[in-house]
Amino acid sequence: MSLKRISYFEYKDSPKHWELKACDFVSVNLVVGVNSTGKTRFINVVGGLCKILCAKTTEPFMSGTYDFDVVLEKELYSVKMEFADGIVVSEELKVDEVVRMRRGRDGKGKIYYASEGKDIDFQVPENIIAIQQRRDTLQHPFIVKLSEWADKCDAFSFSASFANNSLLSINALQAQGISNDPRGKNLVKSYIEAFQAYGDVLDKAIIKDMKSLGYSISEVHALDMRAIHPEITVPEPLLGMCVTEKQPQGKKGARNLQVSQLHMSQGMFRALSLVIHLNISALSKKPSLLLVDDIGEGLDYERSTSIIDLLIRHAEKSTHQVIMTSNDRFVMNRVPLQYWMIFSRKAGVVSTFTARSHPKDFKEFEYMGLSNFDFFKSNKLH
Repeated sequence: MSLKRISYFEYKDSPKHWELKACDFVSVNLVVGVNSTGKTRFINVVGGLCKILCAKTTEPFMSGTYDFDVVLEKELYSVKMEFADGIVVSEELKVDEVVRMRRGRDGKGKIYYASEGKDIDFQVPENIIAIQQRRDTLQHPFIVKLSEWADKCDAFSFSASFANNSLLSINALQAQGISNDPRGKNLVKSYIEAFQAYGDVLDKAIIKDMKSLGYSISEVHALDMRAIHPEITVPEPLLGMCVTEKQPQGKKGARNLQVSQLHMSQGMFRALSLVIHLNISALSKKPSLLLVDDIGEGLDYERSTSIIDLLIRHAEKSTHQVIMTSNDRFVMNRVPLQYWMIFSRKAGVVSTFTARSHPKDFKEFEYMGLSNFDFFKSNKLH
């Protein structure tokens, strides 16, 4: 199950026009390109699409036209959506080339009812996204499947998203309760919910992956930060992530060190956050999409390359799909060219080049025996 293809444009025929030409995806995708080619914007477009499909964003955009394909349980879902001036211009959903839902600017449309075995008319207000209103497992299971896939999308900016000073009050946890899907913006809440679902299996997987990144830890917990930081004097418990670091053997009197997220380096906390989300997705055994902007930012060579290896391993052996961006030399040299997607922008239009779209160019370079970064520097496909 994965995103197979997408094209997108907004503000056509205006100075604000921006367009992503049709591009296709595999299980692992590394988006590269010189500065200002649209890598971060692309991540936002895909993340925004998933938020629309699972109703985390409910208001139509001022402008935006999506055309994309997703494979779900060996069926091809083809979706088109157009927004303009805060209303829905059109929506269309096909499953294996058969139209299952279509609506126009006036909100009128037809949708397939499974129990009836036929299309039935419907109408929604022009500012309501119909695909969000039709989540009915019995009548419209195709919409439910698409929404569930989109809800499993996690988007991170590796240089900005992982704020290690973000704690969780016990009152907030109790008020929000434990959800069925342990994935969310707050890392502590995600971990607690996942631990209740998977127990020590989760911790062992996290510890194993952290060790593969060069972080020698023996334990991982969510703890009350007041017990570790006496300077925190709030009356209610504040929960945060904590790990126990193994100290080098042979040091007299050396004890394992407990490190809270408040004292973790940015690199370590970013790695821990990513590892926790990766393993939550793996244990859920549900297809997921991971979007990571600026992968490896803030990490040294060893850990930057190790985290790439980890992401590829997870994607290749599971139902994960990874789309990441980078301009980092170490990252580029670590990711095989078969997973590359090179961005090139002319005015507001972004084109992509891959080993699938330009096999001859990629194959010729492989024979030269140079590094992947040399391919990027050559500007051959920019």
